[in-house]
Amino acid sequence: MKNKFWVLVLPSFLLSCGQTKTKVDYKEEVKTESLDSTTLSVDIVPFTSPDRQRLDVRGNVVKLVVHSTDYYKTTSSYLEQEWKKESYVFDKKGKASPKERGDKESRNEKGQLVRVENVLPDWGITTCNTYKYNADGFVDSIISKNLGYSETSFEYDSNQNCISSKKKLVSEGTEEVSVVTYQILETDSIGNWTKRSAKMVVNSDGDEDVQETDMLEWREITYQK
Repeated sequence: MKNKFWVLVLPSFLLSCGQTKTKVDYKEEVKTESLDSTTLSVDIVPFTSPDRQRLDVRGNVVKLVVHSTDYYKTTSSYLEQEWKKESYVFDKKGKASPKERGDKESRNEKGQLVRVENVLPDWGITTCNTYKYNADGFVDSIISKNLGYSETSFEYDSNQNCISSKKKLVSEGTEEVSVVTYQILETDSIGNWTKRSAKMVVNSDGDEDVQETDMLEWREITYQK
């Protein structure tokens, strides 16, 4: 079965920070065929560092940029796209430096990131993310503590591709559960996914309506030359 959706085309002038009021149209219509993630080979290229495995990129990746957007949204501001974008740069040892570094990070004896703290003096609080890993070295869950509490767990298929995540958020006495299911649409020659769909279903306390959102995620991956 073929899926039809809109993909964001970013003009080059949006790379300028002065274009904060520019609207972006989804003009390019493409057709793509969903891939069965269980048939994708995981032996093409191995993970070369704990951080690359945590962020699900194989090979000697030096930069990773992740984008996401709603399938059916017709316009999006530059600032909104920047807010949804996640950027990572890897050093020679494969350690990732996110766009906004934490004030303090902790790692285990395997070199895996297990805790990140950010101090927010204006708010008088410290946010904290704690990572737990499964036996294969993939992220099993992330616990976040800031103004509320959330725990996100991840499920993988037999070929180590993430197929779903479940987030439980507790804030101000209410609980919200969101489940996201993923479908890989495109991969590169290394075996890293470059485009995938994400369907999110959200159920909140006291709300009889279940919210569903179809999203598209794509990645720009730069390898060491």
